[in-house]
Amino acid sequence: MRKLGRTGSTFGTVVAASVVIAVASTGGAVASGLITSAKIKNNTIKSIDVRDGNLTGVDVADGSLSGADVADGSITGGDVQDGSLTGADINGATDGMIKAAAKVSSGGVLENSFTRLGGAITSSQNGTGDYTINIPGATGSTNDKIVGVTAYNSLAECKPWLGSGTTMTVTCWDTNTQTPRNASFSVWLIK
Repeated sequence: MRKLGRTGSTFGTVVAASVVIAVASTGGAVASGLITSAKIKNNTIKSIDVRDGNLTGVDVADGSLSGADVADGSITGGDVQDGSLTGADINGATDGMIKAAAKVSSGGVLENSFTRLGGAITSSQNGTGDYTINIPGATGSTNDKIVGVTAYNSLAECKPWLGSGTTMTVTCWDTNTQTPRNASFSVWLIK
């Protein structure tokens, strides 16, 4: 009797099956070798086309990102390189940095000053140990300001009194006798 079909594998069947498996398993490798960046049109790849974590800083051109490209609140101090920011990079109205400072001689003469608030700081002596410092732009109440003063004479102590406008009074006294005393000092406004 003659058999109509074979139940065993033939050499040709095994080879054909091997070729199908080889082609199917290398299809991705073949495709990845066929597509290069030169063959991709500009602006055709979207973020959904890129696997998460595949792009790094070297994939982004220097100066190509702006604040609009970064989500609000997504960058913290740990993301910024130490020493890379200056005062010009920071909004002085929102930080805890010094807004204005002045060094005043014992005679009330302004020796040095700095302000982020605009205008020029002035100083004058009203009497022994009594000084007035005018800081333009330092408006508001005493409650929303942080001020400090440092006396430069070891026998003197000074205290700032901030009014509701741009004027600050500094009173200095002798630490031994508790009487008014002229003294050189620095004063600063933080808030």
